[in-house]
Amino acid sequence: YPFQPSGWRNQAELAGGGVFIDGGIHKASLLTHLAGRPNQVYGLELIPGQTGLEAEDGMVVVTRSADGVAGIITHAWSAAPATPRPWVSVSGTKGTIYFELGPPWIKVMDSVSEETMELDDDHRGLVPMVQEFRQSILEGREASMTGADGIDDLALVLKAYESMKLGVPLPLNPPAP
Repeated sequence: YPFQPSGWRNQAELAGGGVFIDGGIHKASLLTHLAGRPNQVYGLELIPGQTGLEAEDGMVVVTRSADGVAGIITHAWSAAPATPRPWVSVSGTKGTIYFELGPPWIKVMDSVSEETMELDDDHRGLVPMVQEFRQSILEGREASMTGADGIDDLALVLKAYESMKLGVPLPLNPPAP
């Protein structure tokens, strides 16, 4: 922190946007995986933390699903306070899960207890992800993360940009069949 984008990452036209399309798309994917696809998206640009950028360097995205589940994503190159690692917290009516990207554990909490669960050593996910993709090709089956999933995640990101530009929450169309 702060991340100083250069080259194509600093060119909105080449990058398709700024911080949110660059790295926030992974958080959008995680949100839809954990909470379901939202049907409404509201994007808000944070006050820029760096000068000379063509696109946003911080964004908050608020989502809502048809059954009322709310999601919040904050993703910034510089406008948010630095933390040792990015983290994810998901709260619901029965409890909360919390984890940081990197360490091999996840916390599960409810109103009376908290448990830290240890995960496998390869907690980065990159090697198993590539292995699973390779295996899907060898087995002639669809990968667990499909191209359609990626397009749906991109649709959420692009809708957040549109909402940010217009200053209003916008509906997110259902995924393509």
